[in-house]
Amino acid sequence: MGGFESIDWGPYVVQTLFATLLGGSFAGAYLKMRLDRRFQQEKSTRDWKEQALSDLVGPAVMHLERTGLVAERYRETSHFLEGDSYFDAMLMRDSNVELRGILLSKGHLIPEELRPHANTLVGHYDLWLRRFDAKVEKDQPTADSIFDVGLAEIEFPTASVDAFKSCYLQMREELYGVKPG
Repeated sequence: MGGFESIDWGPYVVQTLFATLLGGSFAGAYLKMRLDRRFQQEKSTRDWKEQALSDLVGPAVMHLERTGLVAERYRETSHFLEGDSYFDAMLMRDSNVELRGILLSKGHLIPEELRPHANTLVGHYDLWLRRFDAKVEKDQPTADSIFDVGLAEIEFPTASVDAFKSCYLQMREELYGVKPG
């Protein structure tokens, strides 16, 4: 009878199982490699965003808000009424120097949409600081001096401030689920 009944199915079953396991192992390994690569890319992107937020965007927003408040006080009170305006001007200078340094030294962390705004701010600070330092050298002010660095003559890039604040809020919400307000 040389039909179906006389075939030894054992080796075929073993070969089939082995081929299936081997093929499944390769497919599983390939899938795992792809998923690991994707996960690593997403982790790397998240790590970069976290560093950009903590080392650049967050500090930038704090300095921009600080100088905004000081400039408002400087315009409304000290500059027009009595002394202390040099003290406020020094506070602005400190933040301007610090923020300029952050933008220049951490350029690799600037989100692409903020790059033009960062360049605009650096250019503004270059001009403002040059003017400030020349005025200090010329006038030799004291802490009580009335001091006008010419804020009205140097237009501040408010659109850049708005862009940094918007990016800050967006990154916080995206990374940590923190909603504005």
